[in-house]
Amino acid sequence: MGVMYNTKLVSEKDAQVLAKYSGWLDPRFTGKMAITAPIGGTTAGNMLMMQTREGLKFIEALVRNQKAVVYQTVATVTDAVASGEQAIGVNVTPSAVARAAEGAPIRFIFQDEWTYVVPAVSAISAKAPHANAARLFMEWLFTPATQARHSSISYWAPTLPGVQVKYPAAEWLKQPKNPVSEKDPVAYEKEIAASVDKWRAILGW
Repeated sequence: MGVMYNTKLVSEKDAQVLAKYSGWLDPRFTGKMAITAPIGGTTAGNMLMMQTREGLKFIEALVRNQKAVVYQTVATVTDAVASGEQAIGVNVTPSAVARAAEGAPIRFIFQDEWTYVVPAVSAISAKAPHANAARLFMEWLFTPATQARHSSISYWAPTLPGVQVKYPAAEWLKQPKNPVSEKDPVAYEKEIAASVDKWRAILGW
């Protein structure tokens, strides 16, 4: 996840301020930010990572000082920024880039310190009728060339490290410098469940 911004409302110079988490609290962005309610999935995972790395006071400041508006879904945040209702929005990459590919005045920037990424999991059923064919498919899926091709279409970051991706619909999109994800998904889900009420009180959704 990262920050999408409306190019008609945010200059390239100002956008670079958003590459640092501290930049999210810059007064020039007060009253111009959208956040997705961390109800579950990627948005909840990102919020927990933000709580862990930046602290609850940072999240509180986004609402108290920056007057960030909380939207219920990723799609509504995307629409708000694309229409100019909001200048910037914390969002997932595919949603933002897809709208940019349609011609919306949108760009997307990852943060230098860390970027939350959702690990993709693939498996072969123990009862697969064609297990060898499935293994061949998995081997092909995780080759650098296939990873690069898949990422160029889906706009998700490649699973393999060091894979260079070109995005035909978004040549301006750069890969995250410091991707991070949860080490124990089961424990992470429990932490999210324990934090939702706290986030709800802060964000007021």
